[in-house]
Amino acid sequence: MLKKLLSDPEVAIRKEALLATGKLASPTLLNSALEALRHPSTRDAAAKALQEGGDASLPIIERGLVDMSFPKAGRVKLARVCGNIRGEAAIQVLLKFISVLENDLRGAVLAALSECEFQAEKKLDGEIQAQIKKEADDARRLYSALREIESDEQKNLAAGAIRIELKHAREPLFHLLSFVIDRKSMMNVRRIVTQKNKAKLPYAIETLDTMLPRDVKPLMLALAEEVNGAEACKRLGITEPVMLTQLAERAQGWLKICATAEKGNEMHSTVEKVLILRSVNLFKATPDDALAELSEIISEVDVPAGTDIVKKGEQGSSMFIIVNGKVAVMDGERVVNTLGERAVFGELALLDTEPRSATIRAMEDTLLFRLDQEPFYELMSDCVEVAMGTIQMLAGNLRARVREVMELGRSSGQ
Repeated sequence: MLKKLLSDPEVAIRKEALLATGKLASPTLLNSALEALRHPSTRDAAAKALQEGGDASLPIIERGLVDMSFPKAGRVKLARVCGNIRGEAAIQVLLKFISVLENDLRGAVLAALSECEFQAEKKLDGEIQAQIKKEADDARRLYSALREIESDEQKNLAAGAIRIELKHAREPLFHLLSFVIDRKSMMNVRRIVTQKNKAKLPYAIETLDTMLPRDVKPLMLALAEEVNGAEACKRLGITEPVMLTQLAERAQGWLKICATAEKGNEMHSTVEKVLILRSVNLFKATPDDALAELSEIISEVDVPAGTDIVKKGEQGSSMFIIVNGKVAVMDGERVVNTLGERAVFGELALLDTEPRSATIRAMEDTLLFRLDQEPFYELMSDCVEVAMGTIQMLAGNLRARVREVMELGRSSGQ
């Protein structure tokens, strides 16, 4: 019966069936959970089922991690599930993937091992040290490339992408070092550096200076202090330049997109979307690489003049960004407000499906970005930067409403 429900056409029913699957820990049903992990709409429920299955899920998780045809986001989720299961068996699965080429997956695997409180035995020390050297060499290449372009205003986009990548480069290094050095101290330093705790940063720097071996210490200090490319290269003795074209050959994700665009090719649509999203107040605090992921779930909508985009009283589950054009906010046939380029409407519908409070009508031919609730939920669960941006947006809206109420109260008092 449960197996039949796992293939039900209704997503809500499949999700409930998946949650029940984990409690039974049946290999056949857990295999179905792995397949459900391929699909964004059931990914979270499938991950919960596999986690609930505990050690019985580990062979199935390993099969998913090995499968190169499995969606990247699904494999990253599998690594996280493995970390949540914990225990020696989970550690043995994760250790097989500490040197995978995909940056996101490798980062998730190392973070999961850290969740398992893994400490390397002597027989694994060589393998961990080799991976530390590889991660360090990659970070040095990034610094060299940054030095070559950081003063060129025309390459600001690529320079920003390299800086983001350098922040990401700290994470695997902190995790790997915690496997061979005092874990508690390394994780404490990582937390201080990641949170940009200026009051405690001198303590973190001193800890790194005291505990780290000479071969990796200068690099980790540069990463912790977030120095520029020229200063990092000076400290690290890097003299050989790395050109952006060379970096593009090995780069992944947002950095590859930016480096490729800077080579002179026609600008990639992802870059255009990120630049538009970056100009919207809602996403001003969200890093570019997170905006690149967001751009993948955005759809473009062309709306002719005079068309109602949303209608008052309808259930809403989408947010819209005006790329170009103009819309009217209407109550009946009365125009309450007008919105132009980069304005956002319907943002609360992303978080809470409620009837629309107004009709939005295109005053001229208008191009919109539409962001739907379900894929946005999936992205928030996988990307903390997007979740933080959303929280900041809600907090800003709440502060604005409080100010309006207080000003109204003062006006009424007069």
